[in-house]
Amino acid sequence: MSSSAARAAMPGSLCEGARREAAILDCLGRSLGSFWSSRLHRRLRQPVHLAARSSLVPVRCRAAQRRTLAYTCPTDRAAYLSGRFWAVVDAAVPASERRYAVAVVLAHEMGHYLQDVVGQPQLRRPMTSSGVRFVENQADCLAGVWAGGQIRRGVLSRAGFLRAERAVLTAVDTTTEAQTHGPVATRLDYVRRGLAASSAAGCHLAGPSR
Repeated sequence: MSSSAARAAMPGSLCEGARREAAILDCLGRSLGSFWSSRLHRRLRQPVHLAARSSLVPVRCRAAQRRTLAYTCPTDRAAYLSGRFWAVVDAAVPASERRYAVAVVLAHEMGHYLQDVVGQPQLRRPMTSSGVRFVENQADCLAGVWAGGQIRRGVLSRAGFLRAERAVLTAVDTTTEAQTHGPVATRLDYVRRGLAASSAAGCHLAGPSR
């Protein structure tokens, strides 16, 4: 699909004016924070750090930040994006869909932030493999809830978001990723479950979720 065709298939205007990398991250961060603040009735905004120096990352999260594209550190609840973040995004999608690919990643990490904020029970137990999978799939579902809200507002294209979702998940689909997050098809099913839900209750998030 050409860039012009992809743009035609993406009528949504969310963060359309953001061109610089920092502006895209800030715009999407504000959208996610505003959406979930209104749903959970508290002020929420996840800090996002791109290619942070190791000395600035909490000790318990340094290995994860080096190993993965994006990671939410439970120590400070911040999302850390690796130094190769933009290279992976730009290799996965056309330039016209860049903000959609970034939205896919940040919406998933915001899901982890929400889990910590509300005290999702699975996080308070010794993490089994099934518990890890639940936490990751729930974050996929919560990403879908946010995206669904933007689609209903007319500022996000469902087709564009799902296309970017598939592209990003495929790009990071390693053996380890599949073991902890599940196969791409399963993750897409959870995203679609969130798209169909009107609240976090559809993803079984603990606490207030209206």
